[in-house]
Amino acid sequence: MLMNSLFRLRDRSLYLMRSRCKFSMSLQNHRVMTPLTGLNPREESLYLEALQFGEKEFKPFSQGWDESSTFPRDLMRDKVARKGYGGLMAKKDIGGSEFTRKECVIICEALAKSCVSTTAMITIHNACCLTVDKFARPDQRANWAPKLASMEWMGSFCLTEPGQAFQISFSQT
Repeated sequence: MLMNSLFRLRDRSLYLMRSRCKFSMSLQNHRVMTPLTGLNPREESLYLEALQFGEKEFKPFSQGWDESSTFPRDLMRDKVARKGYGGLMAKKDIGGSEFTRKECVIICEALAKSCVSTTAMITIHNACCLTVDKFARPDQRANWAPKLASMEWMGSFCLTEPGQAFQISFSQT
C-alpha cells in the first residue's frame, strides 16, 4: 500500500515536472508583453512622453509629498496643465487635449509609474473637467471648464454616505 502511494506520488511529481518543462518551453516561442505591446506609434509616443515627464517631475519628489502630506499645486498648474494633462479628454475650445479614452488611460498608466497618488488626483480632476465640459450649461461651461483644463481650478468630488465607507454602489438618493 505504501509502495503504491509512493509510486503514485512519484508519477504525479514527474507529470508536474514534465508539464512545467512543456510550459516553459512554450513560453520561449512567445514575445514578452511590455506596456508598449499593442500600441500604435502615436500611443507609444504618448506613453513614453508621459513616462519621461513622470520620471522627471513626479518621481524625485513623490516620497516627500507623501511624507509631508503636501500636494504639488504649483506643479499641476505650471507643468501638468501645460503638458495638456489638465483636460485630457475635454474639448480643445476650452483648452482640453481631446485625447481618446484609451490615450487617457495610456498617459495615466505611465504617470502612475512615478507617483500613484498624484496621478490619482489628476484622474479625478479630469473626471470633473470632462463632466463640466460635457454636461454644464453653456454659461457654466464657458466660465468653469477653461479654469479646470488649465488647472487654475482643481476639480474633485466628495463621497459621503453614513455607514457605507467609500462604497458608492451602496449610496442612496
